[in-house]
Amino acid sequence: MIESKARDIMSKARTRLVTGYPFFGNQAMKLKLIEDESVNTMATDGRVVKFNPNFVEELPLVEVVGVLAHEILHVTNGHHLRQNNGQERDSTSWNVACDYAINSILLKEGFVLPEGGLFDKEDKYGNASAEVIYKAVHEEIEEWKQEQEANSQGEQESTESDESSEGNGSGKGSGDSNEEGESGTGTGSGGQQGEDEEDSQGSGAGSSVDDFIEEKYGKLLGEVEQQKSEEGKELSESETERKLEELRVDVVQSEMRARARGYGSGGSEFTSDLKGYVEDKVDWRDKLLNLCQDAIASDFTWSYPNRRHIAEGMYLPSEDKDQLNTLVIGVDQSSSVRDEEVSLFEGAMKNIVGQVGFEKIYILYYTGILQEVVELDSGDNFSMKPSRYYGGTNFDVVTDWIEQEGITPSCLLMLTDGECRVPLEPSYPVGWCLTPNYDDYYLHVCGLDRYGEIIELEM
Repeated sequence: MIESKARDIMSKARTRLVTGYPFFGNQAMKLKLIEDESVNTMATDGRVVKFNPNFVEELPLVEVVGVLAHEILHVTNGHHLRQNNGQERDSTSWNVACDYAINSILLKEGFVLPEGGLFDKEDKYGNASAEVIYKAVHEEIEEWKQEQEANSQGEQESTESDESSEGNGSGKGSGDSNEEGESGTGTGSGGQQGEDEEDSQGSGAGSSVDDFIEEKYGKLLGEVEQQKSEEGKELSESETERKLEELRVDVVQSEMRARARGYGSGGSEFTSDLKGYVEDKVDWRDKLLNLCQDAIASDFTWSYPNRRHIAEGMYLPSEDKDQLNTLVIGVDQSSSVRDEEVSLFEGAMKNIVGQVGFEKIYILYYTGILQEVVELDSGDNFSMKPSRYYGGTNFDVVTDWIEQEGITPSCLLMLTDGECRVPLEPSYPVGWCLTPNYDDYYLHVCGLDRYGEIIELEM
């Protein structure tokens, strides 16, 4: 099967997201690309991305990448599920609001969008959700519609008044003349009315809602459509909530993967509309597992393309592993970390080590100094010692040991209560595994919120 030019461009755009923007690439792989001339630009319902081939072929590839990322943010923000969640909203105003909510994020992330796109240039909405922006946009559009209707009604009344005056004038004369006049006036009236209707429609077309939106806001880059069931029916409230729940969990996991690899602005902006949702819907053990899975060394090479995606027409790099997948665990054994908290962490790590497959594990027990180092190979029984040392806490002894040994770990996990100033940010991913009794105060004072993934253990 010969791939069309537009489909080839879309495949290349998706490949660029996969290789350069892990968050967007991960989401792009879940959406099927469909060529569809009935859409103006691109459109998504959360399952597919439809694209107009003429639109795609006219844009440079960098802008196609930007519009595809635009569609992905519609999905990750749940715009395809939230339009009528709680109240009915018209799709035109909703699309404008959704574009306002995400385009500034895309620009901050370095994406290039087509000229004339809909942007919040005056920053009047800030980080407002699509629902809040919708209210303002919808009121403005409805106001404009009322003005158009009032103008149209005024023109129609004026025309009817003129016709009435002409009819009264032609009524003077003989009966035959009057009949002819009535007949002529009727025909003329009908003809004039038809012309007026055409003029009205013509003026309406010249200043349609789409024209008004483009003039006042900007061009809609890509549409978002309401998702329907497999049978084509509207989703019920419970189905919508369930899908939003699944989406939130999926997006949080994608954000964590992107952050672990050092991409993006930290992930939170990718889902600005979903802020406020309780992020701990993802269990801390799952967060820990995701961090370990994504931290495994993945240097890419184009010498040997990834064969799994060649069938889809996507040539992606394969992994080139020249180093061991190494995990380093720093265990704070000062008196503030209790034995049961170490056991809790140990139980989670036993399961994770079995799934991830680290080839080498170093467990460093430390306080103010390095107390002990335990080295494990793949297949060794994973176990940890309870807390048995006393004294202060110094994170530097762990990172200093890593540097002295010349190790480049896939990931460093620090089990601690957080009461210690963080070292300089290392080049490898870090997970701050905080015991249940940690104090939020130390996140800012000690700098744990400056880098790495914060994972709060729960008993």
